[in-house]
Amino acid sequence: MPALPLGGTSAVSDARQELICASKISDGGIRIAESPLVPRALKISLLVVAMAATLATAGLAFLSFSRKAATFRTAGFTSDRAGDALVVRTVEPRGAAQTAGLKPGDRIVLADGRTAGSLEWPEKDLARRPFPHNLVVISGGGINAVALGEPAVKPDYTYLFLAFVGVLYLLIGLFTAVRERAPAARVFWALCLCSFGIYVITPAGPRDAVWTLSWLVEDLFRAFLPALLLHLFLIFPTPTRSRRNAATCWWSTRSRTSCTCRGSRARSSTTAPSSRSPSRGRWW
Repeated sequence: MPALPLGGTSAVSDARQELICASKISDGGIRIAESPLVPRALKISLLVVAMAATLATAGLAFLSFSRKAATFRTAGFTSDRAGDALVVRTVEPRGAAQTAGLKPGDRIVLADGRTAGSLEWPEKDLARRPFPHNLVVISGGGINAVALGEPAVKPDYTYLFLAFVGVLYLLIGLFTAVRERAPAARVFWALCLCSFGIYVITPAGPRDAVWTLSWLVEDLFRAFLPALLLHLFLIFPTPTRSRRNAATCWWSTRSRTSCTCRGSRARSSTTAPSSRSPSRGRWW
């Protein structure tokens, strides 16, 4: 019987190459940033943007933390501006304002000899030294003089704990990004940066531009966090080959190897005499 022209060695080599390519594609994925086609200037630009985002987030977090810490000691009331006066909206129970006799609806006209509406942050400005602060209040149709005493400090321990956790997240993310150059390390750094922003940045103080920016940045980080977490789970640890690709490569390799073995045995049968009895016929 003539030998089968299969080229067994080249077939096995092709199968191995296909298996290696499939493994690389399924394990590593498509990493554009690591491609030599990406210019070095682009990589440097991305690094600069990442550093700028980290510094900007840290700066806004520090400003937000200082404003939040300032709310631990307030005059004990919230108010709305009405021209040059302040209209008391709420009064904190057992606070300095309630002790002084302020009630919701009272109209504060003067504070320490100047118009109350000129105070930038009344709840905090009236909680600073020296005490007491002398107020002129219109309440119940009459004009009253109110002495606002020194308020007590009431820290927000929940926020302080979350801020501490956020700082740990930031330090861990920076440490990982500096030591590791894998794509998973960069995603982990972005995840830690978002967690730091969510835990530390919070709208506090008067509703000005800083308050609005803190609110927008916090919500932006909350939107990015689930996507980054999902992406990190997809690339770390390194995913194994998909079953479909592995099964296809295995079947292709096995079929080509089987054909090669049959061809080799066919060639050997044509060159060497059979050891079996002629009466039984050809053994293959």
